[in-house]
Amino acid sequence: MLSIKTIRLPRRFNAGNIRSMKTLTFRIPTKDLKKKAKSVETDPDLTWPIIKDIIPKKAGQDASNLTLDEQRALRTLKGRSSGQLPIPVAKIEPSPYEYYCTVNEDSSHITQPRLSVTKLLVLGWCELREFYGVFSGLHTKRTARLRTGVNHHEKLEKKSHPRLDAKKVDKEVKQASETHTKEELAVLFSTKMAHQLASAWSERVVTRLVEMAHTKQLREIQVHGFLNLETGVLAADVEAVADSVLVNGIVDIVSLDTQNHTLEEPRYESGEELPPKLKQKKSEMEQKILDLSIVIPEAKNILSKLAEDHYLHTCDVKTRVQNSIPQQASVLLSARDQCMFYGRFFHLLSRDELLCYESWLENGRRRLVDPDAPISVGFATELLLQQFNTLATDFLRLANGEPIGFEEFDKLELNSQSCDYSLTDFVTEEKFRELLLELYGPETPYQHLDLSPLFNSWKKPLTLRYFAARAAQAFNMFKDFKPGSVSVEYHNTKSNKLVKRIHYPFSEKSLENTINNSAEFWNGTKLPEGTDDLSKCHWCNFKNRCPVKNGKENRMFGDRLAKLLD
Repeated sequence: MLSIKTIRLPRRFNAGNIRSMKTLTFRIPTKDLKKKAKSVETDPDLTWPIIKDIIPKKAGQDASNLTLDEQRALRTLKGRSSGQLPIPVAKIEPSPYEYYCTVNEDSSHITQPRLSVTKLLVLGWCELREFYGVFSGLHTKRTARLRTGVNHHEKLEKKSHPRLDAKKVDKEVKQASETHTKEELAVLFSTKMAHQLASAWSERVVTRLVEMAHTKQLREIQVHGFLNLETGVLAADVEAVADSVLVNGIVDIVSLDTQNHTLEEPRYESGEELPPKLKQKKSEMEQKILDLSIVIPEAKNILSKLAEDHYLHTCDVKTRVQNSIPQQASVLLSARDQCMFYGRFFHLLSRDELLCYESWLENGRRRLVDPDAPISVGFATELLLQQFNTLATDFLRLANGEPIGFEEFDKLELNSQSCDYSLTDFVTEEKFRELLLELYGPETPYQHLDLSPLFNSWKKPLTLRYFAARAAQAFNMFKDFKPGSVSVEYHNTKSNKLVKRIHYPFSEKSLENTINNSAEFWNGTKLPEGTDDLSKCHWCNFKNRCPVKNGKENRMFGDRLAKLLD
């Protein structure tokens, strides 16, 4: 609103005597014209704890408030006289990887040394936190938010890849087990790890890769690579595998399309419902028995043609509880690097069938599974019930001593003598058909298949080597594709909406830098660096005794803030 003001000014002054006056009329705003800045939305419950973390603590204030992580890291690393954690030194012994595989609450990392792709992303938050975390010997705990994320991924996977309910299969197998003694069941279900790997490789590698020739998209597929921590190089041949560390990963989404983002600046998308619908051809495949010796070559031909104008993309899904993405640049770039690791692993597995075959065999050995040891009959029966349409034809081939069409596997399995291996050790053919009827219903074509060879002595027992062979064939279907652009999706788990999808170009240089940095961190030659973003410290289990956060060089801002609050 404006008000009108009128004043009279002299035209000319002469020795204090006003000779004439000039009248001016103008408008004056009653409110300040200066536009107020938009207030920043904050959450006091979240902001205040962060501020308190930044303010330096008085001597002895946190002496009795150590986290379990801090206690264990202090004990292992022999903290300084000040009570703070020591600043890491170069070439520390044992190296972080050696300690991680020696002292770890997850005992499987001690008996089966390995890393995951996420463990290579040491720059994602704070290298120093990762370092202290390793030497505290603690593994990641499953928090409520983490469980929510896992449940969201499982929901998306079930919608994209519907399959027989595992609980239903377990119930039927448990019922069939009632006719056996505890001693018999111990033998029938003795190869637990082999069964876990076989189930995952069959479902999350072979079946889904074959489907992808028709759907152009899949979710939750297993990949791996072997990283030499001394050289910082991923194994690209069979000989290099032996001296390298196994790195496992699960890709949330792999897709094929004609678009490929190559610009340096990321591309953003948002506002979609989840998940997108897959093509109907996939459900048609699920209704029939697949002969992998026929289906894999057919799918390979389809994919070879698609590779002429399609790109292969890897994507990771991050879950959120609000419509926002992380504000820290390091977190965003870490998610990008994670997808590039997946893209590189996929490419290495697909370009060389022999390397892929040997690497899956070595993967099994690193998990303490002899690839040539028969998978116990109880677990073999459970696998067949769970994935009957994919495995039935191949199980009959093994029972009859027939080749599967993969030379490296077939030439080692030429012994046609019958062995002491038969499903009848667990169930009769009649009982097995009853289980099929109960699980799949009377309308399936499964009831008409001759299954009698499975209940006689098999010529070739079921082993993990068989699953490695099929996995190698399945990945090799994609040998003509090169890594395309990668993307990260941020999902709101409450609204089931896509908050943001960010596309990044596949950068060989960035990936190499990340690989080298990760290798140097885990082999102990790199000095871990603390974060320069003090807001991150609020979520750190080592904030009470961190030498960077509580060190003199990083207390200046906290001191000024403390004085201001006083």
